[in-house]
Amino acid sequence: MNPTTPNRPAYSYLRFSTPEQEKGDSQRRQTEGTVRICREKGWVLQTKTYRDCGVSAFRGRNRTKGDLSAFLAALEARQLEPNPVLILEDLDRLSRDKIMASVDVARKILEQGCDLFSVIEYRLYTKDSLNDPMGLMGLIWRFYLAHEESQKKAVRSRENWTEKHRQAAEGKVFSKICPGWLKVVDQKKKNNRVTGGRFEEIPERVELVRKLFRWCIEGHGLQSIMRRLLEEKVPPFRSGWAQKYIWDILRDRRVLGELPTQIHGEKVKPGPAIPGYYPPIIDEKTYRAAQDAMKLRSGKQGRKGDFVNLFTGLVRYPEHDCNMVFISKPKTNKSGKHNYRYLVSYLGWKKEHPYVAVRYERFESVVLHWLYELKASDLLPQENQEDGIETLKAQRKFLEERIKNIADQLDQLGAEVPAVMAKLAEMQVEKTRLTNEIEEKSRQQTRPNIEDTKALVDLMKSKSGSELKELREQVRQRLLMHLEKIEVSVEDKRVFLTIRLHSGTVRKVWYDTAKDEQGVWGTEVPLTDMAHMAKSAKKKK
Repeated sequence: MNPTTPNRPAYSYLRFSTPEQEKGDSQRRQTEGTVRICREKGWVLQTKTYRDCGVSAFRGRNRTKGDLSAFLAALEARQLEPNPVLILEDLDRLSRDKIMASVDVARKILEQGCDLFSVIEYRLYTKDSLNDPMGLMGLIWRFYLAHEESQKKAVRSRENWTEKHRQAAEGKVFSKICPGWLKVVDQKKKNNRVTGGRFEEIPERVELVRKLFRWCIEGHGLQSIMRRLLEEKVPPFRSGWAQKYIWDILRDRRVLGELPTQIHGEKVKPGPAIPGYYPPIIDEKTYRAAQDAMKLRSGKQGRKGDFVNLFTGLVRYPEHDCNMVFISKPKTNKSGKHNYRYLVSYLGWKKEHPYVAVRYERFESVVLHWLYELKASDLLPQENQEDGIETLKAQRKFLEERIKNIADQLDQLGAEVPAVMAKLAEMQVEKTRLTNEIEEKSRQQTRPNIEDTKALVDLMKSKSGSELKELREQVRQRLLMHLEKIEVSVEDKRVFLTIRLHSGTVRKVWYDTAKDEQGVWGTEVPLTDMAHMAKSAKKKK
């Protein structure tokens, strides 16, 4: 079919890189250009318009995540009208990626029978253009110009941010953009340039951020925190409260006064933070405690219901090599309808192993009873963590200096030496290991006070309904911070528990399911020997 045939279906593709451009003239200009070409050529503009607003084409993101990817999928699936043409303001709307990557995108479109029309060039590219030297050169040249322009913008942007980071390191305020709990004051405009300024805290918002961290450490999850904010009608910093927004605040190191930076290259990577740029409103210990609390809750949300299992994700049944899960079975007897609650082996429940279950109420009672026997020293790490952390930090600093020296030497050589590169990779792995160990030891220093947890358990006895449910959730979150896991073994009518704390403390407890008897075994007794010792003791009696 002739490319200039009237009434052929035309599709419009609009793109601009930043959301700010939507407020400008870009969208109107691209739309009017498309309408004008369709009128002049007699083509029929389809109602479906493909738009990538605020999506960059420099790294090809629009063809993997944007509307362009939807167009390419529809074209490949033959879902477009026959003999289509895609109208673009310029080929740079399609791609600003590396030249051959951009040409490859155009080639795939053309080879599938869809022509490309560039409004700025007033030129139609067809499948034949790929075999025409002038047509192919036209594609290559336009994509070269697009990529070159983006490269220059990227370089200027990097230089601009480098200068801003230099100003930040000197304590200068380079932008009015700041966290929601701060504002910029005392800035002056001189010769169309903004100078000076300082950050000032917004008292009620600073207090709110501190309250969020306090709630998090006390055991409230994101959903519980959001519910309290909505019930108390606390005004948000922006459009509205959401769990993701609360999570962002709790993870934001700007509360410590740090300015996060980025390293721009083939991929944008996190750069070194600049300390002291913002006024700190949270101390490092509080921030670390909140991260610890969120990490322990991660993946252990439990199922939704009226009853809160205090040990979600903590109870293991080693014999089946699986967790024990909570189930509730409603039964009716002479006294009425009751819910019987159990912890059961997951693989036993799935009928892959023999069914094993323990009554939940008795299990909870035994564990909480044992909780009252704990002393503060039981929750402390088994070694001097502070000295250990400082030693690890010194090792990491020495390693970082060695890595930097080797990297500088490689830059001077201008070549990659395989043996040196392999050694450098090993050192990076060791640095990561040291960082993880430092973080874990730091978390162990921020476990909550056991007396506070006991007070919450006591409070449960006087609550009911929704208040009890919320309080049980707080206790559950607290237990996650104290307990690493509880291993269960069942022998006849006795249940043996190995309770492990994050501090390294281990306690072994048994209880009788038929009688009101329970006891504590010494940590030196293996779990497998407990049942036999219990039976022997019973025979002697």
